[in-house]
Amino acid sequence: MKKFLYLHFGFVEPTPEIMAAWMAWFESISDKMVDQGGQFSGGREISKSGIRDLPLNMESITGYTVIEAERFGIRGTVKNLDNGDVEVYAQGEEAAVERFEAFLRRGPYMARVDEVIREEVGDARAFPYFDVEF
Repeated sequence: MKKFLYLHFGFVEPTPEIMAAWMAWFESISDKMVDQGGQFSGGREISKSGIRDLPLNMESITGYTVIEAERFGIRGTVKNLDNGDVEVYAQGEEAAVERFEAFLRRGPYMARVDEVIREEVGDARAFPYFDVEF
């Protein structure tokens, strides 16, 4: 099965509410998780002009999680579009597609999911597994 890496962006001082949301998100994907990942505390930029510490803020990569999408019981593709949108084709039993859609609507901790549009398409492709398109 293919593995997918979620990069977590952004940092704000965690409150009890943020920590509860974080733990709820991890619980919701626990059976799909391959590696809970880890947190990144800070970064450094290394260039010809020297080394500098990078601030930990909303632009920072703050951690990662690895999942196996096929554990949702779906097949299909995911692709990042040039305009910043993400396009997903998902096939499977209705209940599996609904669980995957709910996962997409939540997104990872601190993610911003503006909208998930679900459309039935007449795509005759039969996806053998879940993959990333480039």
